[in-house]
Amino acid sequence: MTRPDSLRQKATAIHEAGHAVVAISHELPITSLTIQPGEEYRGRVVYPGVPDYVSDEGHPEFSYDKERNYMEAHALSSFAGSIAEFEYYRTIGKPKPEQWMGDNSGAQEDRNQAYEWVTRLIASEEELQPYTDWLFVRAKTRVTLYWEPIQAVQEALLQQTTLTGENVKNVIRQAISLIS
Repeated sequence: MTRPDSLRQKATAIHEAGHAVVAISHELPITSLTIQPGEEYRGRVVYPGVPDYVSDEGHPEFSYDKERNYMEAHALSSFAGSIAEFEYYRTIGKPKPEQWMGDNSGAQEDRNQAYEWVTRLIASEEELQPYTDWLFVRAKTRVTLYWEPIQAVQEALLQQTTLTGENVKNVIRQAISLIS
């Protein structure tokens, strides 16, 4: 029988792995990934700041397409953690009810972060829900597509508790080479 602490740590690791793998698959750099709890989190992904070419319209490399791709990638990554955790519980035979995604505090925080990224792109409040719903569906597809690398990053996190962005990329590369 799995200890509750162990199950919770595995769920946290798959959650953070979901964020990281989807981020990297969309070319978002990450600084580090950890399942070491902090005051307000059980684990987290640390991203570098938003680059000027995305946020500064005066930057010579700025484009609205780059800005949209960057913001959407962050929203997808935000959704991916909770989706991966939800899928993890299903795969181990302890499925959560659908409303778990709305009730779970980590899932709520992820959704709030996704909304923050999306609100930078929309022109009206009317766009917010359909746009985020579409991104949520895309994030579910990405988690399914990258499930093996997500599991590989989960395992690496359970062994080391903290990984650099480069460590995560290496784990993903190795996982992809094993399934290719």
